[in-house]
Amino acid sequence: MDIWHCDANGLYSGVDNIVFDASSLRVTDQATNMKDKTFLRGHQVTDESGKVEFMTIYPGWYMPRLSHIHVRLLWREVEWTALDTQLFLPADVERNVYETAPYATRGTNPTGVERDIVMKGDADSVRDLTVNLERDGEGFRGHFEIAALSL
Repeated sequence: MDIWHCDANGLYSGVDNIVFDASSLRVTDQATNMKDKTFLRGHQVTDESGKVEFMTIYPGWYMPRLSHIHVRLLWREVEWTALDTQLFLPADVERNVYETAPYATRGTNPTGVERDIVMKGDADSVRDLTVNLERDGEGFRGHFEIAALSL
């Protein structure tokens, strides 16, 4: 299983980060090159029961997307079948996190589900793909079951 997400400044490692115009949501000719970086990317093999655990930071945001974590599952037993999806986080937790350093310098995410260029107003899917979080010391712990596979 792989996960990846952007940092508190809304930048991904390993790619050119394109910039969108906030009003039109169109791609501009600006980009930040982070191709030589490898932060906030992880890969783990699941245990015997198909579980895996990642520890990471809260993802930042970039225009025009809701904050999210990319997830990719690979099944060797099924001719390397892959499932890619995105997981979202609760809006109330996000508001609180984005009021703290280092997120506070950028503020809260101005993109709602209706302007998200991938989710395109699909609030039901965002709700279904939102990880429930609970306080765990100074951070949060979440659980999300992605797939059940019988071979």
